[in-house]
Amino acid sequence: MLRRFLRHVTLLSLALSLAFSLTLGAVRAAHNDYACLRFYYNARQNWLLDLNSGVYLHDRRLTGSPLDVRRGAVSPDGAYIAYVNQAYTGRYSLYLQPNDLPRSLNLPMACADLMTCWRSQPPSAAAQRLQLNTPVIGMAWAPDSALLGYVWLERSGVIKAAANTPSGALIAEQTVTGEYPTFHGWAAEGRYLLFSTQDGALRLTLHFWAPRENKLYSHLIGAVRGVPPYIAFAIAPRHSRAAAIAADRDGMPILYLLSAEGGIERQERLPPHIDWRFNWSPMGNAVGLYHFDPPYWHFSIYEAAGGAHRSIGGVTTGASLMQRDGLRPFFWSADGQSAAFVLPNRDGTGRLMRYHLAEQRLTPIREAVLEAYEAPQQGRVALVRQVGARSALEVLDVQSGAAQLIATRDQVRQVLWLRGAEALSFVALGDGALSVEYADLARHAVQPLLRAQRLYEPLRQEPATNLLTLWWRAADGRTYLDAYTPLGERAYRYRLLGERGSRAPILFSAADGSATLIMVSADDGAEYLQIALSDGEHAYLIDSDERRSTVALWSPDGQRVAVVTSPLSNLPSTARQRLRVLDRNGALKYDFQALTVGLLYAWTRCG
Repeated sequence: MLRRFLRHVTLLSLALSLAFSLTLGAVRAAHNDYACLRFYYNARQNWLLDLNSGVYLHDRRLTGSPLDVRRGAVSPDGAYIAYVNQAYTGRYSLYLQPNDLPRSLNLPMACADLMTCWRSQPPSAAAQRLQLNTPVIGMAWAPDSALLGYVWLERSGVIKAAANTPSGALIAEQTVTGEYPTFHGWAAEGRYLLFSTQDGALRLTLHFWAPRENKLYSHLIGAVRGVPPYIAFAIAPRHSRAAAIAADRDGMPILYLLSAEGGIERQERLPPHIDWRFNWSPMGNAVGLYHFDPPYWHFSIYEAAGGAHRSIGGVTTGASLMQRDGLRPFFWSADGQSAAFVLPNRDGTGRLMRYHLAEQRLTPIREAVLEAYEAPQQGRVALVRQVGARSALEVLDVQSGAAQLIATRDQVRQVLWLRGAEALSFVALGDGALSVEYADLARHAVQPLLRAQRLYEPLRQEPATNLLTLWWRAADGRTYLDAYTPLGERAYRYRLLGERGSRAPILFSAADGSATLIMVSADDGAEYLQIALSDGEHAYLIDSDERRSTVALWSPDGQRVAVVTSPLSNLPSTARQRLRVLDRNGALKYDFQALTVGLLYAWTRCG
């Protein structure tokens, strides 16, 4: 009997080993190493997998669900993240936590493709859950990062707004009645949170809420034509004013200038133009309006309190009515006494004009302008000008009209002001190659970052890290992903293997960025996985020509990565999945086939 029992136990152990398909005879890890993986399956079933033994156990330690991130916002100082996620149960949650998530979460992000939005990180241990059940309509950090404001639809006819500190403490909460909420953001440097509501008759109300005093100022604008109500909307960032254009019941656009305590300060009917762009002056006393009324561009300034509508320019491009390439807002001086804008010419260039409000005088200050990029802090504009057969990049002070020459190149194609530094980056063309360059405005220094045969995406900064990211191909045909700090220092360079696809690669990076697992989609829809180290040289192909959903999570020490792949036709919680664990050189350590484990959640110690 004992011999028969031992035989059954042996056969059962062999069957379990075969079911998990543990390959390559993995080296056992000590109890204090990260050798176990947690998985979230559903609200009642969570699992713990011991990689050494293949034992797969119910795990009662898991208390939350991983993140399906729908919307995120990083505080202006970069220290905190707020994000909305939807759990498998369908419940929405708003979390607030320190910005300590690994880059693989890539917040904030848009969830256009559900299968690429499932992420494997749980909320941080320091995360505060602020709001449940219903989706957040909108959220934004105050400019000083001291408050997070958000608005949600509590139930039909009841809309709520709240403000919390970065630690999660509730400052105030406000309830209004209405439908169809629209979130706008902060005004007066974070004193007022703005949002709009409509009633059943589509009557529009704009709300200015001061959470620190918990004072609400609500101003009825009137009946509008539809939902959403606004054709254009802009907040004066440093003052308690907003500009809005909304269509009335007859479809005619109406301009409204409102303030928190003064209500509607100006209301004016506009002709039915095609497009509008607002830009408030730094002082908040006037708004520039740049709009297209075929076949003319119009440049107007509206003062909030009194004053006449000042039409200060108009020009026809002589081009197709659908060609609105030159549509740009006003560029204000730091003192708010002057405004600059570009008048398009027929030859494709433009003339930078400056209007002085007090003198009501319009003068040209720069010729042959090709592009203009306003600095994040108003008062300066980066100009690309045509100088002979070449392009000159300048930074112009709108108030004085003085320009600082940054560089002269055969062509300057893109310019990006960098957050977190007194610097900008630009793309130049010369000698048949592209170069990405970094300009330190304080030191009057320009340095090349790379020379490329091609850039696959425009210049951009990651919101959560402020890293300048570049996806490019070198002259030798190799493809790379680079990232640079706002100070112009390279953070990492990953080399891509195989053919480039039409979709941007998806990165699952180790916490320190020294290694990443990259998923690349080929043009025919197939995908391949690779590991790349941050030195720009070492890269290892994992597999190719598969169509599946992939989630990956690096161990805290950055030495191993767990990769779960699922068929695209199934959600991660129900699919028959494959789990592999690889080291940073791409060597396969563990391979479990045909599992139903749910969503990879976290690395953990087994002991």
